[in-house]
Amino acid sequence: MSWISRIANALRPRRTAADLADELQFHLDQRAADLVRAGLPRRQLGNPLHLRESSRDVKSAVWLESLLRDFRFGLRMISKYRKASLAAITSLSLAIGTCTAAFALVDTLIFRPLPIAAPHQLIDLARVLPGFFSPENQPHESTSFSYALYQRLRDAASGKADLFAMTTGLQLSLFDDTNGFRESLRAEAISGEGFRILGIRPALGRLIQPDDDSPANANPAAVISYGFWKRRFGASPAAIGERLRIGPHTFQIIGVAAAPFAGVEPGYLVDVWLPLSIASSPRSSGAAQVRGNLSQPDFWSTSRPLSANSALDGQNGSFHNLAAGDHWSVPRDGGDAVRLAGDETDPAFSPDGARIAFTGECDGNVDVFVPFGHAAGGGDH
Repeated sequence: MSWISRIANALRPRRTAADLADELQFHLDQRAADLVRAGLPRRQLGNPLHLRESSRDVKSAVWLESLLRDFRFGLRMISKYRKASLAAITSLSLAIGTCTAAFALVDTLIFRPLPIAAPHQLIDLARVLPGFFSPENQPHESTSFSYALYQRLRDAASGKADLFAMTTGLQLSLFDDTNGFRESLRAEAISGEGFRILGIRPALGRLIQPDDDSPANANPAAVISYGFWKRRFGASPAAIGERLRIGPHTFQIIGVAAAPFAGVEPGYLVDVWLPLSIASSPRSSGAAQVRGNLSQPDFWSTSRPLSANSALDGQNGSFHNLAAGDHWSVPRDGGDAVRLAGDETDPAFSPDGARIAFTGECDGNVDVFVPFGHAAGGGDH
């Protein structure tokens, strides 16, 4: 018997049971008639229950019939014990919903890779600050860089790593002068190389480029996310060229970032990206984060000094840093920072990191001093 017939019989159990009883009775009558014609006494055909169950296995999908029987029994129990059933169903629903939400959060924050090109090569730059910068007087990491230091890092890493700078977590207000509408936006400021390095493509228009990231740009550009484009403009192509008044600035929308990209911070969905040049804080207070795509994993251990305020002493195995108007030396393998001199002002490294120059007052005269000796390692004045 085909599976279609067996499933159909399982969906109509009463009719199937009646047909099966009629069929068994027919075979029993035929067997009795055969025995009578042969002049033999009537005998048992066999165990009727066993014959009926084995025949049911052939004619019906027993597993489906059993499932339907259990389902009907469950409905009767729910109808009979309504309060207990409602409490159990509510508890199960809350538990399943909680587990689903927790898994979705973990998947978004941990397991799911960022929707960018080569997410495994994305790096965040950090620097270790001496202990005197910390209230606990302990060395600590900092991911904040001044714009000038970012430019120095970017130029030094050229050809070996592509770096870009950005600020995250900006909360800005969008104003609509025509309708008096105001909306809070989640924004990021990104340097002109950012979208190219991340491998993001536009869904419409174009993305921020190096020419857009300039303080001299009289027409600041903005790129909006796919979600904001659908929510604010109804996914209309006419959004390109529209102007957004965000804070004291007015920006022209030049493009829409393709979905599903919504930023590089998992769980933080960005509405709009602005050129880094319009955000004054990264240039003035060093709040920019430097990220990039690293193509040579050993680049940082073999490259020349990148920081405008630090240099490596290859002879003594120490790291020299200019901070708080003083010249400090820290062992390369870790240890306490030692101040090498404290009467100088405006210390600075040479472009190649080989010399330190500073101004100092001796005998009433303010002079420029360049220490002799090995690279950045001090010596006689």
